[in-house]
Amino acid sequence: MATILDASFGLLGKFTLIFSFVLVVVVIYGILSFTKAFGDNKMVQGLLALLFGLFVLIMPGMSEVISLFIPWITLLLIILIFLLLFFKLFGATDKDFMAVLGEYKGIVWTIISFVLLIGLWAVTQVYYGYYQETPPGEAGAVEQAVSAQEEGNITKTFGAVFFHPKVLGVVFILLFSVFMISILTAQSH
Repeated sequence: MATILDASFGLLGKFTLIFSFVLVVVVIYGILSFTKAFGDNKMVQGLLALLFGLFVLIMPGMSEVISLFIPWITLLLIILIFLLLFFKLFGATDKDFMAVLGEYKGIVWTIISFVLLIGLWAVTQVYYGYYQETPPGEAGAVEQAVSAQEEGNITKTFGAVFFHPKVLGVVFILLFSVFMISILTAQSH
């Protein structure tokens, strides 16, 4: 039986591309305004945000990556908000939170690691099948890369090699190692 949620999400699914465009424009503009990477020049910030938004519209599958990425990030933010509320219940203040985040960089790096892992997962969910001509296991990444290179398609060559599970595993281990080394070698106060 169809429910209101089924009908609304079916209808809202038609606007995924528009929602992705608006989300990227707003987030990029907010980041550029907050960091003041280009000074107070709102025109440059708006133009760059608009270019990133157009990049999402043009690139195939990018709105699907965003639609896979956003629910998990929302869940992560809800968990963080509930943790903050839990500690505030016992009398912690905003200054206490900022002091803890400033003193223990591992917390920030852990959150960044979760966000990067969710992003990597979303990208592989969308683009792994996009670059694969045969189902996984039937032909290896090398055979796919060679056949794509013979066809002269550098995008499929890159995709077949980069989105292979073994390569992604090595990238994950290297990124994890970099984060652990930076956390372990940070000077404690």
